[in-house]
Amino acid sequence: MKRLLLGVAFSAMFCVSVQADEPTTEAIGTNAGAGHDWSGFFAGVQAGGHISRDKWNDPNFPAAAGVSNFNGALVGVHAGYYAQHMNYVFGLVGELEWTQGSKMALSPGPVFRGGGLWGGAKARWQAAILARIGRAFDNYLLYGTAGLALGNYRFDFGGAGLPAAFQDGFTKTVAGVTFGVGGSAVVHENMIASLEVRHTIYGAATGTIINCCAPPPSMQRHVVTTTAVRASMTFMLGGILGQ
Repeated sequence: MKRLLLGVAFSAMFCVSVQADEPTTEAIGTNAGAGHDWSGFFAGVQAGGHISRDKWNDPNFPAAAGVSNFNGALVGVHAGYYAQHMNYVFGLVGELEWTQGSKMALSPGPVFRGGGLWGGAKARWQAAILARIGRAFDNYLLYGTAGLALGNYRFDFGGAGLPAAFQDGFTKTVAGVTFGVGGSAVVHENMIASLEVRHTIYGAATGTIINCCAPPPSMQRHVVTTTAVRASMTFMLGGILGQ
C-alpha cells in the first residue's frame, strides 16, 4: 500500500510538470516569467491517508520488543503565506489534522510463561509548521517542504491472554521532523488544488509500566514514523481581499 500511495503522488506531480507552461524571460519585475502571482495569505482543508510504524520495546527487558504497522485516514486544516520572487515561491505553512489508525503487535518470542507481550500505538492528532520552496510554472507550482511536527498518540503494552488489569498505556505528544514534496495547480480563480507526500520521524515516547507483567523497573518506549499522502484545496485570501 505504501508503494501505491507514493506511486499515485509522484505520478500526479509528474503530470503537473509535463502540462505546465514554460516561463517566459521577457517580463521584468518581481514575478518575471510567472503568469500567476502566488504571493499572499492562504487557507484551506486537506484529507488523505498515512502508513505508520511503531517500533516499541522495554529498555530494561530486551525480550519485550516488537513492531506495529498500521494505517488510517487524516483530515485537517492549514493556513500560511507565500512570497514570490521571479519564478521562485517561498512559503510558511501551519497545519492541524485529526488522524486515526491503530495496531497492537505481539513480540516475536515468548516473554513469559504462556505467552508474549503486546505493544502498539493509536494515532489521535498531529500538527506541523513547514517551510516550502518551489518553482512556479504559470498556474502550476512544484515544491519541496520540511519542518517540525507534533503527533499525539495512545501507546499501550499488555500481556497476551492476561486480563485488562494487567495492561498499561499512556498518551503523549511527541515532536519530530517532517519533509516531502508536493505539487499545486490553480483550478479556478483563487482556488488551488494540491497533492503532497511527506515522511515524518517522531522522537521516542517513554512511559512507566505499572499494571503490566514485566519485572520492575519496567518502561515502554515507542518510536513512530509515518508516510502520508494529502490532497488539499486552498483558497488564496490575498486575491479575495483585493491585496
